[in-house]
Amino acid sequence: MKNKFLVLVTLVTLSFSAMSQSVISKGDKMLNAGLGIPYFDGFIPSLHLSGEYAAIPTGDIGIVSFGGEVEYKYSVYKTSYLFGKDYTYSYHSFFIGARAAWHLTYFDNSKWDVYAGLSAGLYMYSTYETYNIAEEEFEREGHVSPSIGEFVGGRMMINENMGLFAEVGYASISFARIGLTFKL
Repeated sequence: MKNKFLVLVTLVTLSFSAMSQSVISKGDKMLNAGLGIPYFDGFIPSLHLSGEYAAIPTGDIGIVSFGGEVEYKYSVYKTSYLFGKDYTYSYHSFFIGARAAWHLTYFDNSKWDVYAGLSAGLYMYSTYETYNIAEEEFEREGHVSPSIGEFVGGRMMINENMGLFAEVGYASISFARIGLTFKL
């Protein structure tokens, strides 16, 4: 299912490529700051920050960039039962990793940038449960695991140094990210 979704998003993105590209060139540094649309554990969005350096031109077709990303999310669920008994579940998740993207620059346009890439890093999360249904009890768990993902995205520049970005694909905590992009 995940692969079918990624193929569909890639085809849609490439269908718009006739109207896009050439925002990024060799030596450019880009910074994305935004919100991740929640995945499966609540309605609170994650905070996302990623940066990249355009390093390797691939002829007239595009350029490859390398960089990193971090993302953080906090969720909490609370409920109360009869007679003053309650339950609280909190969840912290954090991702830190490297990313590489291929930006299509075939068409000469200074407003749009379309790209696809891979990310790899560490996904860390901890849970904390508090419940006093029978007696007061606490349970805390922490986990660290490697994470590899793919993404497709695009930028629309508002002016030469600032614009909007959107990405889809499970590259870090959230399955989609939106926000501001800056050319440094």
